[in-house]
This record gives sequence, C-alpha cells and structure tokens, in this order.
Amino acid sequence: MQNKIRIGDQVVCWQSSCVINEQGEHKLEPLALAFLKFLSEHQGQVVSRTQLLQAVWHNREVSDDAIRRVVRMLRTALGDDAKSPRYIKTLPLQGYMLLPAVIAFDEVTTTNKATAIKKSLPSYSSLVWVIGFMLVLVIIATLFFWQQSTQQKNTTLSPKVAKLTHLAGAQAQGNFCHVNNTLIFVHRSNRNTPSALYSKNLTTKTVKRLTFTDDNVVFARFSPDCQQLAYTIQQAEGKATYLASYTQQGLTNVISLTNDNDLNDNQSSTFLSWSADGKSLYFSTKRLAENNSSAISAEINNSAVISRYILQGKNWQQVTFSLVEGAGDYLAQESLDGRYLAVLRNSVGGRFSILVLDLDTQAIAVERHLSFRPKKLVWLSDDSESLALSGVKGLFFYYNILHDELREQTGNKITLKDVAYHCGDKCFFMRKYDMNFTDIKEVPNPFLPDIKLATIHIESTGADFNPVYSADGDTIYFTKSRENDGELIRRTSNGDEDSLFRFGSRQSIHDLQIGPNEKYATGKLDRRVFVLELKTKAIQFITSQQEQAFFPLFDQMGKHLYFSRIEQDKVVLQKYHLENQTITTADKGFYARFENKYNEIYLVSSEYMLYKQLSDGSLTFIVQLGRNPYHSWQVFEHYVYFTTDKGSDVEIHRIDINTGKTQKKILFQNSNRFHFRLHPSGNKMLVVESLLSNSELVKVTWQ
Repeated sequence: MQNKIRIGDQVVCWQSSCVINEQGEHKLEPLALAFLKFLSEHQGQVVSRTQLLQAVWHNREVSDDAIRRVVRMLRTALGDDAKSPRYIKTLPLQGYMLLPAVIAFDEVTTTNKATAIKKSLPSYSSLVWVIGFMLVLVIIATLFFWQQSTQQKNTTLSPKVAKLTHLAGAQAQGNFCHVNNTLIFVHRSNRNTPSALYSKNLTTKTVKRLTFTDDNVVFARFSPDCQQLAYTIQQAEGKATYLASYTQQGLTNVISLTNDNDLNDNQSSTFLSWSADGKSLYFSTKRLAENNSSAISAEINNSAVISRYILQGKNWQQVTFSLVEGAGDYLAQESLDGRYLAVLRNSVGGRFSILVLDLDTQAIAVERHLSFRPKKLVWLSDDSESLALSGVKGLFFYYNILHDELREQTGNKITLKDVAYHCGDKCFFMRKYDMNFTDIKEVPNPFLPDIKLATIHIESTGADFNPVYSADGDTIYFTKSRENDGELIRRTSNGDEDSLFRFGSRQSIHDLQIGPNEKYATGKLDRRVFVLELKTKAIQFITSQQEQAFFPLFDQMGKHLYFSRIEQDKVVLQKYHLENQTITTADKGFYARFENKYNEIYLVSSEYMLYKQLSDGSLTFIVQLGRNPYHSWQVFEHYVYFTTDKGSDVEIHRIDINTGKTQKKILFQNSNRFHFRLHPSGNKMLVVESLLSNSELVKVTWQ
C-alpha cells in the first residue's frame, strides 16, 4: 500500500500514524489507524462487526463500547459528525462504511504551520505553456465525456455479478446475517434428491449442511440476532415450520411451530419472516373455503391474510384483513427498525399491490398497485423508508414509501432474481440461474395399461412451456423463453421448426390453444387475449391489458372463441366471432366454456366447479377443480383429467364422467409444473418437465 491516502479533504499518513487537514496533524492510536485502514480497503462497502473483530482485533473478545470508542476517535480526527456523516457512516445492526473515494499516493504536499512556503509568480513563458497545456486538457476531457455520454445513451450498463456460492446444482432461498457474516440457503444437487438447508460463512468460506431429512427444506430465515433459525419443510401431508438454535456445530433445540394444535383445522400457514425484535414470526395464513359460507364468496374465503405468531405466548394474531378475490397476502417483511410492515398482495386476474402498515399507529401508510409481479422484497439498510422489490423476468424496483415513488433499476438481467439482502449502495445479494430449467416431452397416458410407445423429447436451449397438439396430433406448438427474447414455435412431425412470432424476454404466454382447423392460435400474452392467424402470422389482441381475462377456448367448429373477463365484479363469459371480429355476451358466472367433438358442452363456474351442460340447458356437477392458476385440466372422451399438487409432487386425476370413478397417479416428483395435453389418440400426453435449475447465490452491484 502507498504510504499516504486522501479521503475527501483529509490526508492519512500510515508511516507517521496521523491525519493531516487544515487544522494540522492529528495523531492516531494503532487501533484507530488499523480500523481506518480496513475501512479504506473496503471503501463504499458495509463492513460488519465480525469483519472488524477479525481484521482489527484479531478475534479477541471486544465489547461494542470499545468499537464505538475507536469510531469516536476517528470522527474527532477527521472532523466528522455522527448525525451528518461525511466520512464514516454507521448502519444500525450492520456495521460501518467509509463514504468518500480513497486516493492512494506516495507523496503529498501539505501545509506545515511551522514552515513558511516561498511563493513566486510564474514567468511569461511558463504562463503561456500552462495555458496551452490546460487547453489541451479541456479538449481531451470534452472528447472523453462526449464519448462516455454517447456510449451511455446507446448501451445499458450491466451490473457486476460475483458468486457467493459455488456448489454444483441449485441454490435458492438465500438469507444473510451480518452479525456472523453467514449465508443460509436451500440446496440440492439433482432434481430427484430432497433439498437441504446449508450455511456458508463468507469470512472463512466454510460451507456446512444443516438438515438431513427425506423431505424438502423449502425456506429458512435467521432471527435478527442470528441465534435462531426458522425453516419450513415440505412433507407429504403439507408444510411444517420448525424453530432451532443456530450454532457453528449445527442446529439444536429443534421444535415444531405449526402443528394441529397451533392452527384452526380449516387454516394453513406459510412462514414468511421474523419481526425486527425477534419476538414474532409472520405467516401467510390461508383459510380454506367452507361450503356453507354465504356471507363471503368462496374465492374471498380462500384469500390469504398475514398472521403473526408470538413466540413467548405461542398464540396467533391476525395482522391484515385483505378480503380480496385472488391469492391474497403472500409476503410480509418488517423494516429494520420495526416501524413498518410491507405486505405484497395478489388480487384476482394477476393484479398485485404493495401495502405498508405503520405498526406504531396501526394505520395504512401507503397502498399502491404494481404493474408487475413482485416475488421478494428487502428493506434498504441505510434508509428505513425505502425498500427493493424483485420480480419475475429480472424486474427490479426501488420503492420509497414516504414519497410513494417507484423507480426501476435499469440494466438488470432476466437471469437475476430473488433479492435477499441489501449490502450497500446499489449492492444486493440475489439468485442467478440458467435458462434451461424445463423440457417438453411426451409420456404414455398413466391410466392406460402397459403402453409401449416411442415418444418425443424436445431438446431445449432455453425454457419451454405451453405444449399443445394440433387436431390431428402431427404438429406440436409450444413457447420458448430465452434471456433476450421469447417465441412461439411450430414443430412438425418430421422435426422442422417454424417461428410464428417473437415477444419480449420479460413477456409470457399462457393458455395456448390451437383451433380445430389449425387456422388460428389463441392464448394470453401478458394477460391480453390474442388471436394469431397461423398462415399469415398476423396477431391481433382482442382484450386490453387493463381487463382481467381468462381461459380462451375455441368452439368445436373453430368459428368462435370463448373467454371470460371481469365486468363490475362479475365473471362474464364472452363469445368472439373470428370472421367478423365482434364480441357478444354468452353467459354469466362462468370462467370457461369447452366443446368436444361430440358437441358436448362443459362449463367451469366462478368457483372452479366443472359442469356438463345437458340438452335442456341444465347443469350436472362433475368435479371441483383446483384453484391454483397453474393447474391444468382437459375433457377427453368421457373422462376429465386435471392436475393438483400433493406436497412437492404433482398428481394427475382422471374421473369417469358417466360413473364418477376416480383414479390418480403421480405425474412428477419434486416438480412445480402442472401442464399437460392429451394426444388426440388418448394414449400419450405432452408435459412440461421440471429440470434442476442450476443456480447460485450472487452479489450484484450496479455501476
């Protein structure tokens, strides 16, 4: 290291152990000098108490008062103010940060009060040379900044990404504690092994496995003091949350938090986060629908709310009262000072919003609708009124609750998601994954005896979704998602592939359907129902992005398209005439209308109940379908097929419409993909298979 550095207006001389400024020289004690040197080596980064104890005190037992005394000593030498810091900033519960840039050099000219510096005016020739030199510098600087501004207009700066974990396989659900500089995460090496809980000390680089169970550990969080861990295991009968003491040797004193005695019989809860004081845990609590409920609709009755589990009293307290149609409140996180609670809410039709509660006044501080689906949030460590939101497709936003200001972080990549920790100015711990996490393949119909077939397996260079057959079963249509774009693909029986249209990397297609005469395709692109003419590849949107539309399905003749949308809080079934491009109302109270080749009509109600419509217009109930929007269903011949989730597995059901006989099989293990489509012969089906998504936890820093 050079013998001197400049920090703002201060010059630090390592050899003489002093700070030089306008007030003169200030001698520093060895501890203070070592403290400042370590901060300068990590300028702009948050330095934790653990890091300081290792680097400055060499792992000796030191009190917090001793650390604060050294900081006060440095602030006095630098002329700094703790309330309005210019040099050393304290981040509560995190550590310290050196704010100004550090300039290192070997020689520096300083003012010595005991020495008079003789000054003389420059000669005329020297003055001309200086002016000329300055003009050259101005020209060079102008050209440089013009080039930089031009490049900035034409390109978007990508963030710096550094790996935090290096294990082969998938690492997810990261959580970091600055107190012990330790990262915990869920990991599995291949798709058929259960995911386990791991820790990594970022100082020693030591990785340890913490759990050993045949069930999947799906989520874990440190308590604020890092003395405890709460984590969730996905078991065959459902999810269970456990509390354990965390030590370097592993987990001890493990107890179950969510058992049958803790919750009402008709409730289920998902662990989300700790309170800032470590005395409570937040859960998303879903009340299961009751058939005799008349005051509240079934959808609202299923909507989740946020509940608090108080550890000392072992009792539950409801925090939010969403009463919205849709999934409800699915994430909650207290601010670091414990004043605010941020809640993410999902309403019907894929609508999302953020709700911030002031826990001191029990008032709603802000409620704002969002144009994207947020999956994770973290409060900023240096701003108790701001947080960061990460969503699907690489979306990343900053949100200030006092000004209700939402600002997107540009330059983020689609492969970066799941924000986990704020590590400084535009610095976050996140998850980076590759795009090859699904395959499309055919499998034999699991309900038919011992079928031996040659089936198709489509090799993927990205993530593939929405596979459907043409009416004759010779052509397959599917969508492909890559880092830079997505496209709708048509694949013929001889293996030829044709791109029908491309869409943005942050857009998604759902509910893809092909008309019976293979003239049109339909689906939803970012919630908008579209019709694609397959011959000309011309696409037309028949709903706006404001509308909440569902289940576009062709009639048997391929002349009309049925879909539903919400009108004045009611589900209304619409009929779109493909030839004259007009929309009329077909029915009310139904999400979907399906016709088979026998001209039989099936309807899905607003409660996701499947009915068969008889010739006289009356309805016969068949089955209650799952409310998960990713569940798949299909009527084929005299059977109804549909998928549900059972723990971490996917089950496929088959019900005989005539007899009511029900069968079910495991379609996938350790999967979150539910899509299937039967071949017109009925002896095989297209499915989307989950692959192990190779991923690691990373430190992301934007320029």
